[in-house]
Amino acid sequence: MKSRKPFVRSLATLALIAAIVLVSPTISAAADEDFYVKPYVQLGDNPKLEAAESEEVAWFVRSPQRHWQLEIKQDGGDWTSAPVSIRSKEIFGAPVTPLYQYICTIRGLKPGTLFDYRVLADDKPIFAAWAKVRKSLDEPFVCDIFGDCGSGSLGEKLIAWQCYQQPLPDFVLIPGDIVYPSGLFSEYMRYFFPVYNNDNVDLMRGVPLMRSIPFMCALGNHDVSQDTGYPANLKKHPDALAYFAIWRPPLNGPQTKTDMSNIPKFQGPEPVCKRFLQSVGDQYPRSGMYSFDFGNSHWLVLDADFYMNWTDPALRSWVEKDLTETKARWKFVAFHQPGFSCDNHHWQEQRMRVLSDVFQRCGVDVIFCGHAHDYQRTHPIRFTANRKDGEMFVKKDGTVPGEISLDTKFDGEHVTVPNGVIEIVTGAGGAALYPERRKFAAGGTGGDVIDKFISNTHSFSRCKISADKFELWQIDTNGKPVDHFVVTKK
Repeated sequence: MKSRKPFVRSLATLALIAAIVLVSPTISAAADEDFYVKPYVQLGDNPKLEAAESEEVAWFVRSPQRHWQLEIKQDGGDWTSAPVSIRSKEIFGAPVTPLYQYICTIRGLKPGTLFDYRVLADDKPIFAAWAKVRKSLDEPFVCDIFGDCGSGSLGEKLIAWQCYQQPLPDFVLIPGDIVYPSGLFSEYMRYFFPVYNNDNVDLMRGVPLMRSIPFMCALGNHDVSQDTGYPANLKKHPDALAYFAIWRPPLNGPQTKTDMSNIPKFQGPEPVCKRFLQSVGDQYPRSGMYSFDFGNSHWLVLDADFYMNWTDPALRSWVEKDLTETKARWKFVAFHQPGFSCDNHHWQEQRMRVLSDVFQRCGVDVIFCGHAHDYQRTHPIRFTANRKDGEMFVKKDGTVPGEISLDTKFDGEHVTVPNGVIEIVTGAGGAALYPERRKFAAGGTGGDVIDKFISNTHSFSRCKISADKFELWQIDTNGKPVDHFVVTKK
């Protein structure tokens, strides 16, 4: 438990630090009129670790008339514009006037290092920041995970503040419900970018995290126009489904535009729909599901929303192939709606249980979810779904009947090798908390699957992963660990 201390700071200590220095000397704030969305880093379409890594920087502007460039500096060298390719396109984002997105792919980066970058408009530097490069196979790393966040609440801002601590995470993962209530670009502008891509380190506003740390995200129900009707109405909300314009993960998912099953739908006048498809390009629908390697770990990000049919043999085959082919020592899966949850709001949404056999067979270590606005940790689980006429099924009420086997000997402290898959619900990232729980809501046999349940505070999961050890601290808004456990490899 002593190892908790380097990972968090109290609010009092952080307030003192903020009073002394608000931003890194390498960061200069750009005038708001230059950008609609200031630069932020992305992993980009590169799922595999490479000896020479790449990273993307993206930003949005109101006018394409200026000449935009990006320069980088590594290891104290000179600024250079190579090797950088710049692409720009008109984006659907603004409800009134179009925006233009610029995307720069930076290649030839050394894994596990830092680099400086700056954006130039008409040959004049107007923005500067630094960024982390993905860790190599042999390097331990830290990642922060929290879902259900972009609501504009104080809790969201306090969690962002706590994430911006030493050591800074190497990446952030959001398992769905990225922004509320409807996944609109305008909602990102109100509730997300000001919090995670702020110019300053400001307790009540936000932190400059996105410009230095890649964010990886999963689709949640609020990201597919939950409160504006489904399918997303692009006539009423032309900035809906903003997920596909903003986020740029690897495009190694299973979906294509010709296969309209198992993807989020939209509707509206033909010119509006055509503009949406042109603006997001290949990101729709393929960025809805993807996988990537980071250090000695493999991460599979899935869509668990209501339109998905995870009994589909083709989808199940893709998941198993992805998890089997990786050579990474650790395997993690992230999606929004948990298969095992004890919250009163969503406990019946158990459809992701039908993938339990694949996760178990492929050696998944930990699953990360959101949806329930609290923190939950299951015992290590083995689940066998019941079958009807030889096939698994989901009941009309959303439950999945089956048999549950729990490893109650695992305690994450003295016994650290689990017999089963641990599922984490880390949905306390900012939205209103769910205080209630149902002790046996998970159903099936084997007793209460939930080992830890914390709902009286917003919190996030800070994970440290090395060759043989996975360690998780659940950190609240005051920097206090409210849960901690370890998983080790034999």
